[in-house]
Amino acid sequence: MATSTGVQDSRPTKRLKINYSHEVTVLVGDTSQRFMVHKDILCWNSPFFQAACSKNWWEGIEKIIRLPDHAPIAFSIYVDWRYQGVVDLWQGDEHQQTTITDTEGEERPDDGPRNDRLIRSYILGDMLQDYKFCNVVIDAWFDLFEGTLQIPHHDNINLIFDTFPETSKLRQLITHELAFDTMPETYKDQNDRYNPQVWKAIAEMSVTEADIAHDLKKPKTRGKCFYHVHAEGEARCS
Repeated sequence: MATSTGVQDSRPTKRLKINYSHEVTVLVGDTSQRFMVHKDILCWNSPFFQAACSKNWWEGIEKIIRLPDHAPIAFSIYVDWRYQGVVDLWQGDEHQQTTITDTEGEERPDDGPRNDRLIRSYILGDMLQDYKFCNVVIDAWFDLFEGTLQIPHHDNINLIFDTFPETSKLRQLITHELAFDTMPETYKDQNDRYNPQVWKAIAEMSVTEADIAHDLKKPKTRGKCFYHVHAEGEARCS
Protein backbone atom coordinates (compact mmCIF):
# COMPACT_ATOMS: atom_id res chain seq x y z
CA MET A 1 0.00 0.00 0.00
CA ALA A 2 1.40 3.41 -0.95
CA THR A 3 1.08 6.24 1.54
CA SER A 4 0.17 9.87 0.90
CA THR A 5 3.89 10.62 0.76
CA GLY A 6 4.55 7.82 -1.71
CA VAL A 7 5.94 5.57 1.02
CA GLN A 8 5.07 1.92 0.97
CA ASP A 9 3.41 0.38 4.01
CA SER A 10 6.12 -1.12 6.23
CA ARG A 11 3.85 -2.73 8.81
CA PRO A 12 4.46 -6.41 9.50
CA THR A 13 2.81 -8.60 6.88
CA LYS A 14 1.41 -10.94 9.53
CA ARG A 15 -2.28 -10.23 10.04
CA LEU A 16 -3.07 -8.55 13.35
CA LYS A 17 -6.15 -9.76 15.17
CA ILE A 18 -7.48 -6.85 17.19
CA ASN A 19 -9.52 -7.25 20.34
CA TYR A 20 -11.82 -4.25 19.91
CA SER A 21 -13.00 -4.41 23.51
CA HIS A 22 -9.54 -3.53 24.89
CA GLU A 23 -8.76 0.18 24.62
CA VAL A 24 -6.03 2.27 26.19
CA THR A 25 -6.06 6.02 26.83
CA VAL A 26 -2.90 7.85 25.76
CA LEU A 27 -2.41 11.43 26.97
CA VAL A 28 0.07 13.26 24.74
CA GLY A 29 1.87 16.59 25.06
CA ASP A 30 1.80 19.25 27.73
CA THR A 31 -1.94 19.69 27.08
CA SER A 32 -2.57 15.95 27.67
CA GLN A 33 -4.43 15.54 24.40
CA ARG A 34 -6.47 12.36 24.72
CA PHE A 35 -6.28 9.42 22.29
CA MET A 36 -8.28 6.23 22.64
CA VAL A 37 -6.41 3.41 20.89
CA HIS A 38 -6.86 -0.34 20.83
CA LYS A 39 -4.27 -2.05 22.98
CA ASP A 40 -3.36 -4.59 20.29
CA ILE A 41 -2.57 -1.79 17.84
CA LEU A 42 -0.24 -0.08 20.30
CA CYS A 43 1.54 -3.24 21.34
CA TRP A 44 1.94 -4.82 17.90
CA ASN A 45 5.43 -3.51 17.24
CA SER A 46 6.41 -1.31 20.20
CA PRO A 47 8.34 -2.77 23.14
CA PHE A 48 7.56 0.46 25.01
CA PHE A 49 3.81 -0.04 24.74
CA GLN A 50 4.12 -3.77 25.39
CA ALA A 51 5.74 -2.95 28.72
CA ALA A 52 3.48 0.00 29.51
CA CYS A 53 0.33 -2.07 28.89
CA SER A 54 1.48 -4.94 31.05
CA LYS A 55 0.17 -5.26 34.58
CA ASN A 56 3.71 -4.88 35.87
CA TRP A 57 3.37 -1.14 35.27
CA TRP A 58 0.83 1.15 36.88
CA GLU A 59 -0.05 2.45 33.40
CA GLY A 60 -1.12 -1.04 32.42
CA ILE A 61 -3.35 -1.34 35.44
CA GLU A 62 -5.13 2.00 35.02
CA LYS A 63 -5.00 1.78 31.19
CA ILE A 64 -3.69 5.33 30.89
CA ILE A 65 -0.31 6.07 29.31
CA ARG A 66 1.18 9.55 29.44
CA LEU A 67 3.58 10.95 26.83
CA PRO A 68 3.99 14.56 28.02
CA ASP A 69 7.21 15.23 26.10
CA HIS A 70 5.91 14.33 22.65
CA ALA A 71 3.88 16.21 20.05
CA PRO A 72 0.21 15.23 19.75
CA ILE A 73 0.41 15.57 15.96
CA ALA A 74 3.29 13.07 15.88
CA PHE A 75 1.27 10.57 17.89
CA SER A 76 -1.73 11.15 15.63
CA ILE A 77 0.46 10.39 12.59
CA TYR A 78 1.75 7.27 14.33
CA VAL A 79 -1.72 5.98 15.17
CA ASP A 80 -2.93 6.57 11.62
CA TRP A 81 0.02 4.56 10.35
CA ARG A 82 -0.70 1.74 12.78
CA TYR A 83 -4.31 1.53 11.63
CA GLN A 84 -4.03 2.41 7.95
CA GLY A 85 -0.41 2.11 6.87
CA VAL A 86 -0.44 5.80 5.91
CA VAL A 87 2.11 8.44 6.92
CA ASP A 88 0.26 11.71 6.39
CA LEU A 89 2.54 14.64 7.21
CA TRP A 90 -0.18 17.13 6.24
CA GLN A 91 -2.68 15.62 8.64
CA GLY A 92 -5.02 18.07 10.28
CA ASP A 93 -3.90 20.99 8.14
CA GLU A 94 -6.67 21.71 5.66
CA HIS A 95 -4.85 24.44 3.75
CA GLN A 96 -1.41 22.82 4.03
CA GLN A 97 0.03 26.03 5.44
CA THR A 98 1.20 26.82 8.94
CA THR A 99 3.44 29.28 10.70
CA ILE A 100 5.86 28.67 13.52
CA THR A 101 7.66 30.93 15.97
CA ASP A 102 11.43 30.69 15.59
CA THR A 103 14.01 31.00 18.35
CA GLU A 104 14.02 34.80 17.99
CA GLY A 105 10.27 34.93 18.54
CA GLU A 106 9.55 35.78 14.91
CA GLU A 107 6.49 34.28 13.23
CA ARG A 108 7.32 32.80 9.82
CA PRO A 109 5.99 30.24 7.32
CA ASP A 110 6.85 26.71 8.38
CA ASP A 111 9.23 24.63 6.26
CA GLY A 112 6.61 21.96 6.84
CA PRO A 113 4.54 21.31 8.61
CA ARG A 114 6.12 18.31 6.97
CA ASN A 115 9.73 18.72 8.15
CA ASP A 116 8.75 19.54 11.71
CA ARG A 117 6.18 16.75 11.88
CA LEU A 118 8.53 14.29 10.25
CA ILE A 119 11.28 14.91 12.80
CA ARG A 120 8.93 14.80 15.78
CA SER A 121 7.38 11.59 14.43
CA TYR A 122 10.84 10.01 14.23
CA ILE A 123 11.62 11.10 17.79
CA LEU A 124 8.38 9.48 18.94
CA GLY A 125 9.02 6.26 17.00
CA ASP A 126 12.52 5.99 18.44
CA MET A 127 11.22 6.38 21.99
CA LEU A 128 8.53 3.77 21.33
CA GLN A 129 11.21 1.48 19.85
CA ASP A 130 9.00 1.01 16.82
CA TYR A 131 11.75 1.05 14.24
CA LYS A 132 9.49 0.01 11.38
CA PHE A 133 7.76 3.34 11.89
CA CYS A 134 11.13 5.11 12.03
CA ASN A 135 12.03 3.50 8.70
CA VAL A 136 8.78 4.66 7.11
CA VAL A 137 9.51 8.18 8.35
CA ILE A 138 12.97 7.98 6.75
CA ASP A 139 11.29 6.98 3.48
CA ALA A 140 8.99 9.98 3.81
CA TRP A 141 12.06 12.17 4.30
CA PHE A 142 13.48 11.01 0.96
CA ASP A 143 10.21 11.68 -0.83
CA LEU A 144 9.88 15.08 0.81
CA PHE A 145 13.42 16.19 -0.05
CA GLU A 146 13.12 14.95 -3.62
CA GLY A 147 9.94 16.96 -4.07
CA THR A 148 11.00 20.19 -2.34
CA LEU A 149 14.84 20.17 -2.09
CA GLN A 150 14.34 21.85 1.29
CA ILE A 151 16.51 21.13 4.28
CA PRO A 152 14.83 21.55 7.68
CA HIS A 153 14.92 24.86 9.51
CA HIS A 154 17.94 25.23 11.80
CA ASP A 155 15.72 24.79 14.88
CA ASN A 156 14.70 21.35 13.64
CA ILE A 157 18.27 20.38 12.76
CA ASN A 158 19.41 21.45 16.23
CA LEU A 159 16.59 19.37 17.70
CA ILE A 160 17.92 16.28 15.90
CA PHE A 161 21.42 16.82 17.25
CA ASP A 162 20.19 17.58 20.76
CA THR A 163 18.04 14.46 20.81
CA PHE A 164 20.05 11.72 19.13
CA PRO A 165 23.58 10.30 19.50
CA GLU A 166 26.09 10.15 16.65
CA THR A 167 24.94 6.64 15.78
CA SER A 168 21.40 7.81 15.00
CA LYS A 169 20.32 7.07 11.44
CA LEU A 170 18.38 10.32 11.25
CA ARG A 171 21.37 12.30 12.46
CA GLN A 172 23.58 10.57 9.89
CA LEU A 173 21.09 11.38 7.18
CA ILE A 174 20.92 15.10 7.92
CA THR A 175 24.73 15.24 8.25
CA HIS A 176 25.16 13.65 4.83
CA GLU A 177 22.53 15.99 3.42
CA LEU A 178 24.27 19.09 4.74
CA ALA A 179 27.81 17.96 3.96
CA PHE A 180 27.36 16.49 0.50
CA ASP A 181 24.04 17.45 -1.08
CA THR A 182 23.31 21.02 0.01
CA MET A 183 24.72 24.19 -1.50
CA PRO A 184 26.66 26.14 1.18
CA GLU A 185 24.69 29.25 0.22
CA THR A 186 21.61 27.52 1.61
CA TYR A 187 22.80 27.79 5.18
CA LYS A 188 25.91 29.99 5.26
CA ASP A 189 23.95 32.99 6.56
CA GLN A 190 22.77 30.93 9.54
CA ASN A 191 26.17 29.92 10.88
CA ASP A 192 25.51 31.23 14.37
CA ARG A 193 22.11 29.52 14.58
CA TYR A 194 23.30 25.95 14.29
CA ASN A 195 24.31 23.88 17.29
CA PRO A 196 28.15 23.54 17.30
CA GLN A 197 27.61 19.78 17.12
CA VAL A 198 26.19 20.25 13.61
CA TRP A 199 29.34 21.91 12.27
CA LYS A 200 31.53 19.37 14.06
CA ALA A 201 29.61 16.49 12.47
CA ILE A 202 29.82 18.05 8.99
CA ALA A 203 33.56 18.62 9.35
CA GLU A 204 34.24 15.11 10.63
CA MET A 205 32.09 13.52 7.92
CA SER A 206 33.86 15.53 5.22
CA VAL A 207 37.25 14.28 6.45
CA THR A 208 36.39 10.64 7.12
CA GLU A 209 34.66 10.23 3.75
CA ALA A 210 37.10 12.33 1.72
CA ASP A 211 38.16 9.34 -0.40
CA ILE A 212 34.61 8.53 -1.52
CA ALA A 213 33.48 9.93 -4.86
CA HIS A 214 31.25 12.95 -4.28
CA ASP A 215 28.15 11.57 -5.98
CA LEU A 216 28.40 8.39 -3.91
CA LYS A 217 28.25 10.40 -0.69
CA LYS A 218 24.79 11.80 -1.34
CA PRO A 219 21.87 10.26 0.57
CA LYS A 220 19.90 9.59 -2.62
CA THR A 221 22.84 7.53 -3.92
CA ARG A 222 23.27 5.63 -0.68
CA GLY A 223 19.56 4.85 -0.74
CA LYS A 224 16.85 4.74 1.89
CA CYS A 225 17.90 1.41 3.35
CA PHE A 226 21.27 2.87 4.37
CA TYR A 227 19.39 4.94 6.96
CA HIS A 228 16.99 2.24 8.12
CA VAL A 229 17.18 0.46 11.45
CA HIS A 230 17.18 -3.33 11.02
CA ALA A 231 16.78 -5.82 13.81
CA GLU A 232 19.48 -8.43 14.18
CA GLY A 233 18.93 -11.11 11.53
CA GLU A 234 16.33 -9.04 9.68
CA ALA A 235 16.71 -8.98 5.89
CA ARG A 236 17.86 -5.75 4.33
CA CYS A 237 15.50 -3.78 2.12
CA SER A 238 15.09 -5.00 -1.43
